[in-house]
Amino acid sequence: MINLLELINSNDISDYLRKINYKFNTQEALWIVNNNFYLNFKKKEELLLEVMKEYKDTSFKGYDSLYDIVKINLQRKNEAKDFFTNVKDSYIYTFTVCYTNCDDYKSDVYFSSYDSVINYIDTNRNEFIGTKESPIKENYKNDEVIAEFAYVTVYKYKLDSENYIGEVFLNDKLEITDLNVSRDALDYSVGNDLPENISADVTGEMYLKFPTPFKKGDILVHKLRKGIRYDSGPFVLCEKVDDFNIQNEDCCDSFDMIFTGYFLNDDGSIFYEHIGNYMGIEYYHDELDGAKRSLIAVSNFLKGNISVERLLDGIDQIRLENKSKEHYDRLFMTEEGLKFCGLKK
Repeated sequence: MINLLELINSNDISDYLRKINYKFNTQEALWIVNNNFYLNFKKKEELLLEVMKEYKDTSFKGYDSLYDIVKINLQRKNEAKDFFTNVKDSYIYTFTVCYTNCDDYKSDVYFSSYDSVINYIDTNRNEFIGTKESPIKENYKNDEVIAEFAYVTVYKYKLDSENYIGEVFLNDKLEITDLNVSRDALDYSVGNDLPENISADVTGEMYLKFPTPFKKGDILVHKLRKGIRYDSGPFVLCEKVDDFNIQNEDCCDSFDMIFTGYFLNDDGSIFYEHIGNYMGIEYYHDELDGAKRSLIAVSNFLKGNISVERLLDGIDQIRLENKSKEHYDRLFMTEEGLKFCGLKK
């Protein structure tokens, strides 16, 4: 029997659903498998077929059989995968390595085949992906940090053309976990009578409200976006998906499965934004230092522990301290120079 709890991206959400003995329905089971960050393409296909054996078929958005659509999705994805990885003439490839805590590595090398991309990345694995024994180190914001690998994206383009064919996403074993190929790039054998969004991935049309343990004011982070960048890094939860008063949920899809909260800019300023795929969100357990300390103040304000006056005072003080440290780091003075300037005893 398939264990869906083990396939949920967020460990905290998985633990919570296990604790409350949550029972999944058909749509939820399909969505969890198809949106797993780490399973390879073949394993996802096996598990989707297993879901269709264990759970009862249902209608979906005017279609009598949800499973008929899933089978079309699988066949089309296999055709797209074959086209992306095997068709070589008149196409080029390149790639990007994405990390959770520092800037992406965008390759400036182009390749004539998919296999040559994979061989190149694998040959330079210690540089791009690393291992637990030999992690990658990235010189990021004047600090040497260990880069946490998230995934690889391989892109395909048509030569002498503006046509962008699509991309595939790879895990640390360089196995395809998901793909996105332009509908205009190839002629599919099935599903051409369906709308593009349904024929590509029916789970993307689902709007689901899984129970989560998080409360307003909690400091959270998305597993694949831990660094301080736009729409990324730790944030303070404001609203969950089930807090929104939506009049017609039939018009919603997976893009609307969001949380909202307060994030940090590089300079320590705070902005309000939403973050998608909330099933990959967990509690933030790392140290809140430097500008990140502002999130502590925001958290306590939303929980009602401090007034708006104290919130603003705290954020101002943290930003001043952070700015002072940045200025001090840029002085590049010797020990003697620091003493002469009265900056060190």
